[in-house]
Amino acid sequence: MSQKNIKSCTRFPSALRTRLAPMSVSIALALSATGVWASTITVPSNGSADVTDDQSVTGANTSGFNVGASGTLTVENGGTVGNSTSTSNSAAGVVAAGTLTVKGGGTVLGQVKVNNGTLNAGVGGATAAHVTGYIVTTGGADINLDNVEIDNTDSSVVAAVLLQNASTLVGTNKTVINSNSNGIRLFGTSTVTLTGSTLHAAGAAASVDAGTFTATGANIIGDQSGVQGQNGATIAIHGGQVVGGGAHATAHPGSIDIGSFGLYGAAGASLQVDQNATIVGQGNNGIAVYLDGTAPNGHGAASLTVSGNSLLQGTQNGIYAYGNNTSNGNIGTVTLDGARVVGGTGAAIVADSDGSGQTLTIDISNGTQLQGGNGDILQALGGANTTMTVAGSSLTGNLDNSAGGQMNVTLNAGGSITGVATNVSTLTVDNGGAFTMTGSSGIGNLDMAGGVVALSQSAGQNHTLTVANLSGSGQFTENVDFQTGNSDKLVVTGSLSGNYTLSVPGDGRDPANGVDHIVVVQGPGGATGAFTLENDKVDVGTYTYHMVQNGSDWELVHDPKDDGDLSNSTKDALAFAHVAPTVWYGEAATLAQRMGDLKNDPSRMDGAWVQTYGRRYNIDPSAGASYSQNQSGLMIGADRRIDTQAGVWFVGALAGYGHSSLSFGAGSSGAVDSLTLGGYATLLTDNGSYLDLTLRANRFSNDVHVSMNGGGTADGSHTNYGLGATAEVGHKLSLSGAAYLQPFAQLAVFHGKASDYSLSNGMTVLQDSTKSVQTQLGVTLGSTYDLSRAKGTISPYVKLAIATEMGAGSETQTNSTSFSTNLNGSRAIIGAGFNAQLNERTQWHLAAEYAKGPRIEQPFGIDFGVRYLW
Repeated sequence: MSQKNIKSCTRFPSALRTRLAPMSVSIALALSATGVWASTITVPSNGSADVTDDQSVTGANTSGFNVGASGTLTVENGGTVGNSTSTSNSAAGVVAAGTLTVKGGGTVLGQVKVNNGTLNAGVGGATAAHVTGYIVTTGGADINLDNVEIDNTDSSVVAAVLLQNASTLVGTNKTVINSNSNGIRLFGTSTVTLTGSTLHAAGAAASVDAGTFTATGANIIGDQSGVQGQNGATIAIHGGQVVGGGAHATAHPGSIDIGSFGLYGAAGASLQVDQNATIVGQGNNGIAVYLDGTAPNGHGAASLTVSGNSLLQGTQNGIYAYGNNTSNGNIGTVTLDGARVVGGTGAAIVADSDGSGQTLTIDISNGTQLQGGNGDILQALGGANTTMTVAGSSLTGNLDNSAGGQMNVTLNAGGSITGVATNVSTLTVDNGGAFTMTGSSGIGNLDMAGGVVALSQSAGQNHTLTVANLSGSGQFTENVDFQTGNSDKLVVTGSLSGNYTLSVPGDGRDPANGVDHIVVVQGPGGATGAFTLENDKVDVGTYTYHMVQNGSDWELVHDPKDDGDLSNSTKDALAFAHVAPTVWYGEAATLAQRMGDLKNDPSRMDGAWVQTYGRRYNIDPSAGASYSQNQSGLMIGADRRIDTQAGVWFVGALAGYGHSSLSFGAGSSGAVDSLTLGGYATLLTDNGSYLDLTLRANRFSNDVHVSMNGGGTADGSHTNYGLGATAEVGHKLSLSGAAYLQPFAQLAVFHGKASDYSLSNGMTVLQDSTKSVQTQLGVTLGSTYDLSRAKGTISPYVKLAIATEMGAGSETQTNSTSFSTNLNGSRAIIGAGFNAQLNERTQWHLAAEYAKGPRIEQPFGIDFGVRYLW
């Protein structure tokens, strides 16, 4: 044996080592030891030693090293200590209240036993340290892991790291632990904190018995199971992932076979998963989180909290909870706050028991998602009881209590479930909560507190909801096929109390012959509850259905002979028959204002012009449909003067665009975009008479949005065309000064082409051609004033007229029923405006108008225009 740089005393033989005084040793040559389990290196109390420069201090059949109280042993720069052949307890390297530091490429072989001491592995080293073996603490030890890799190849040992008696382990993102057995096992009040560390074990990655395990951003993989806790253990997973997969991890007495699991909690264990963490249960029948409700030694049930967009995913189930007669009635509690739980082939959450009445409590909130490969989001087995509350989360999947005990589900505000309820004991639907059925369902007690229950998810589905007892208040939605008479149905077999609204989506198709009453609610005898139909009616084709109570049942009924109650789809279709004429006449009024400028133009020069306008119409129901119309648009044109013996002609052309927004009431609306192109001519004679002629063609693009009674909407669009002409004659009578009186008469005709279209609810509409003939008799009183400062003129005026509609109107057919509509009648018109010429090239025009009649009212009409002369 050789040695180098021994300070303070002479070291060796081993028989004297326990009596050595404190010393400092630097070893740069290989040392060896002989004998039965003799130490290759011993650091006495308060002493220190370094193993460095790629030197090895190891031996076979030795304890490897022994660091006494307050002693320090540093292994660095490629140095190696430990036992090269055995990992047994007798061959362990011992740190007894001292400190072992392995860093900078240093290596420790075999078992490291730390008793009230400190192990710094990789701390402060630029290159990775290595522990080839495993670590055991026997009391109050501190294990600090940084730039280190721990490799345990012995499958017979308990774990790569075994913490006992209030020991602590801290690992960083440069910590790697690989184990051919289990990864980390801790007892008592020991704690593990891993930040970004990597842990991979052939068995369980970590097992926590009453201690605390915290992993942040760590990568934890157990070939059999991920992390398991019991006896009041606390497990917190912040980000990163935990994967358990491969072989079966444990046997259990539950109803189905399970395999590996990502997290395991039993006997009061507290499991916390957050910060976008991922927990995976792989292999056959893998479970992401297994809660064992067994509660020995006075411990309560395990609890699981998952938040922060974390994922639990098992090849079989996301969460599996089991309880037996030691569970004190409580299998466990699960809190899912913004989490995602996925069961690959089974339910997202399973509650199981031995039939002794234990309860799993589940609280779901904040956008949590559940997904079950078998379609179930919650499944109860073995008579297990379940209580689930859902808020702020939309879940899709079934509630299966066919083999369970009591299943009580509450849907709070923002909480909804879309699926099938099988043998659910109590479903409470609060205000803002919703249950939507994808298949027929059975519920014991349905307590409505302002929520919504939809018996079908979409049209074409018909389901039955069977309820023993119904109470409270809320809304039900049912689908009805008015072509066949099939429908969703609510069946109450026990007691029925409270007040409810029934919503039935409408149908644009007319009902089939004989489908004049449909049972939608079947109640028990002596029921005190009541149902009312939303909006008191539902649109079906051209007409509507109403709901009546018939004994203990509620039925939708229809009287095909009652044509007084039209559906909203029909009303809106009839309204569109009037829209094209009002659009065309509104544009005609704007053109008439422009032509009026010519009569007050003393220069009578060629010119180009632009006019903008806005109008509103209110159509009375007596016209066959009631609606309001807001019209706006822009026109441009140009005209040329032509002198003849009869007088001065102005001949021009125009183009324009207009938009009309329509309000039909009850939430229905429409829109019309109009393109117009035409020509006009004005004859001005020397004696003050005039003749105005116009001819215009229009293209109307129509859109309608129907809000149907009973719920639902329908949309449609179509295009039609129109052609119209006007002729107006008048005579200007001069009064005193520059005042004048101008009586006039106008004849207008419009023809709208027939069109046909369909609504998205199935209604077909055939719009016959529209024929309108309108006369107008009136008088204009005005005067012209010179603007001396502006060297121009202004001509204010007022207008009074009577317009009379006498056309044939239009025929409209909805499905197979025809209606006649028209705007016939007279209306009074009053208007005022002015023409102004501020210079020799520019003229301005502004006019306002009001009209009122029994069928049509124009609350306002405004025109503003500019003409440029040359």
